[in-house]
Amino acid sequence: MKKMMIALVAFAIVTSANAATVAWTTGNMSALPSYGTMWQGQLVSFYLTTAGADLTAITTGLQNNDLTVLVGQQLDLAKALTAGPSFAAAGSTGLKSDFKQFDVAYGYAVVWNKGVFADNTLQFAISGVKASAAFGPAGSATLTFGGATNFKTYDVVPEPTSMALLALGVAALGLRRKFRK
Repeated sequence: MKKMMIALVAFAIVTSANAATVAWTTGNMSALPSYGTMWQGQLVSFYLTTAGADLTAITTGLQNNDLTVLVGQQLDLAKALTAGPSFAAAGSTGLKSDFKQFDVAYGYAVVWNKGVFADNTLQFAISGVKASAAFGPAGSATLTFGGATNFKTYDVVPEPTSMALLALGVAALGLRRKFRK
C-alpha cells in the first residue's frame, strides 16, 4: 500500500510538471497578394493572448512601426511560410503556463514581409484572435488560423522623422541645383 501511494504521488508530480503544448497552423496562405514572389518564405510570429485582445490597437501600432504593441506570449517566431502543397507555416510549442484539461487557448499570428519590395517597404498580415480546441488530458490543443482569408494585409507607415529628412534632402538638392546655374 505504501509503495502504491508513493507511485501515485510520483505520477502526480511527473504529470503536473509537464508543460501544455499548443499546435498551431496558419492554413493555406497562397491567396495573399503575390504570394509566390513576395510572401513565400517570410516569417510567422505566433502569440498567445486573451479572448478580448484589441487587434485594432495592435494593427495601428504595427503600421506605425511600433513593435511594443504586440501583446501575449510570443512563440515560434522563426516559422517560415512554405511552398506548395500546403503554403502554410505550422508549429508546436510548450507553454510556460499550465493549461488544464478543457481549457481553451487564444492566439493570433503575424506574417512579416520584410524588404521584398524594391523600395524596401515592410508589410505584414495579421489574423484575428482564434480559439483553440479544448486542451485534452495530455495537455495539448490545436489552434488553426484558417488561411489567407482570415488574415488582413497592411503596409507599415514610415515614421515622420524619416519623411522630414527625405524632404530636407530633396529641398537641399533643389537649392544646390538652383544656385549652381
